[in-house]
Amino acid sequence: MPAPNALADIATALTAFAPARLRAASLTLLAALGYRSDRTLPIPGAPDPAAFRSMAEAASGKILHAEKAKFAEWNQAELLFQLTDTEVQTDRSLFQDATLAPGLLESSLFFAIELRGHGIPAPRWPT
Repeated sequence: MPAPNALADIATALTAFAPARLRAASLTLLAALGYRSDRTLPIPGAPDPAAFRSMAEAASGKILHAEKAKFAEWNQAELLFQLTDTEVQTDRSLFQDATLAPGLLESSLFFAIELRGHGIPAPRWPT
């Protein structure tokens, strides 16, 4: 079980989502959980979901299936960071499944996607 201070840090980070920008709030929450990395790539036009989609399609060479991804419901999208296996601390890792072979984990990408809520208008991004 996490230490009492860790739980307070997590609770504080969760309450910061309402007033804070998605990227800042997401990074604060992940830091409270013990995940940090300087490996990131700024997305020109972020947090506009179209900018994220364009970057993802260019990087993968594949077209994002908008209907399956529920793209129309995305309000904001941010690439947060890449976490490599050398940066993952075993005592606070999300990957503590005993059946997981340690050599298989090489890296993980962390994204934050804010979905549109009912009655919340989507922002108009500058073009």
